Amino acid sequence: MKLFNKRFHPCGGFYLGGVMKWIVIANLAMICIGLIMLARDIYNLWSKWMDEMSQKPTDYYIRLVIWLGYVLHVLIAVPMDFFLDRASKNKNTPRLRIYGVVNFFNTVWSFADYWAHTFYFGLHVETLALYNGYCIYKFYVCIVVYYYILDIEDEEDELASARRLTEEELKEFEEGLELSGELDLATKNLIDKVQYQRYKREEYEISMDKLELDLENPLGKGMYGIVYRGSYKKKDGHNLPVAVKTFQSGLMDANCFKALLYELKVMTYLGHHNNVISLVGAVTSEIKSRRLHMVIEFCPFGNLLENLRGSRGLFVNMVINGEIHFNKGVESEVKEEEGISTVDLIRWASEIASGMDFLCDMKVVHGDLAARNLLLSEKKQIKIADFGLARQLYQYSVYVKRQNAPLPWRWLAIESLTDMNFSTKSDVWAFGVVLYEIFTLGKAPYNIQQFTLEFIEKLRNGTRLEQPSFCPDCVYKQMQTCWLENPEDRPSFQDFTVFFNHLLDQTKSEHVKRNLHIYT
Repeated sequence: MKLFNKRFHPCGGFYLGGVMKWIVIANLAMICIGLIMLARDIYNLWSKWMDEMSQKPTDYYIRLVIWLGYVLHVLIAVPMDFFLDRASKNKNTPRLRIYGVVNFFNTVWSFADYWAHTFYFGLHVETLALYNGYCIYKFYVCIVVYYYILDIEDEEDELASARRLTEEELKEFEEGLELSGELDLATKNLIDKVQYQRYKREEYEISMDKLELDLENPLGKGMYGIVYRGSYKKKDGHNLPVAVKTFQSGLMDANCFKALLYELKVMTYLGHHNNVISLVGAVTSEIKSRRLHMVIEFCPFGNLLENLRGSRGLFVNMVINGEIHFNKGVESEVKEEEGISTVDLIRWASEIASGMDFLCDMKVVHGDLAARNLLLSEKKQIKIADFGLARQLYQYSVYVKRQNAPLPWRWLAIESLTDMNFSTKSDVWAFGVVLYEIFTLGKAPYNIQQFTLEFIEKLRNGTRLEQPSFCPDCVYKQMQTCWLENPEDRPSFQDFTVFFNHLLDQTKSEHVKRNLHIYT
């Protein structure tokens, strides 16, 4: 844990590199003043000190030790000030840390030396404020040096983030890591294999002249770039509607961009699933300069959240007293000119569970499962999006999410909020919250405006989302299992897929029986 908030500036915004020069000058000036005062004290007390040697030898030696103690402080401080001057000019952070530690303990020694003198020989009013002010100043110098080190590290990070990818890094993306003889890829899962696999350029590389982007009307903006609607001219001459994610070099550092390239490669090996957004291709011709275009399938109906909220006035509720009931004329399929029904909500829940089960098998943690990240295809079929993008992928257990972006706390499991642990089981928790969004037609989870530590305590004490009015009892029971405090006690996405498929088949069967009964 850092002792000080990094946003605090100890010198009111002045450049600390320039401040270091003045600190060295001020330090040497104070040492000179201190030596002059010491010489004055020795001169004024010389006769008394000589008398103490014969009459009070204990006081004589104590005074001698205290004077020598200050001399020792000076002998350490002066060389360290020159050491600080050289280290600050060279921006040598290890040497600056050495100075900070030595200066701190040398000041503590000097402070103790002064108060030992006060304890044995009484308070010296003239030097009280002066010497204690000097010690406070020296401690303040430690703080300034600490923040100067932080500034240097930030500057180094900025320089590193602005760099182009090296030839070795490009080769690692294109050809994969070199496989050692001890590794057996046949026993590893997809996520482990990808780092050793080559980029499937012949299958996924797209020439920029094959893409047409609607730059006037972007579909959305993300942390690392903008998403545009576009058209991709296929080899057979047909134009395919696509969404193009653009990633700009100025919005991310080199390491983050390398993670995006790695995730792009993962998507090329991920395979196809009806409920997971598909990669069409990518433009990687300028990745050395950290520019990338990722082309994915286009979902014309946008995200699920907006569709749920837009359908509130046309929603056909089939749930009465926690049970599903059917009325004449209710259709189970979503149509553009009509609203949606309870059956559609169940179908979407089933599709989300199926897609997440697929990602689970691939050992991919979503980390941000929410209705806003679920897209609807032309047939209003669920497409899980934004999985793994700009995040870590886990191998066998969990990964720790380390980014400065605001966390989606309403959807996070207890272990994610407290320990930043993300796993498939934390995705299960988020799935329960998504079900709440679905069966409330897009209501924001929890009646809380901002995240507080009190919210975590409430979750630990058993507070959970209430049953939505449009939610069947059987579905709410499944939602509650998503929010069990122990991650291992939560069901798997395969369990949810089986449950919702069975419920969907059951509702469709009952619907057919109801219509047959009405028309016979």
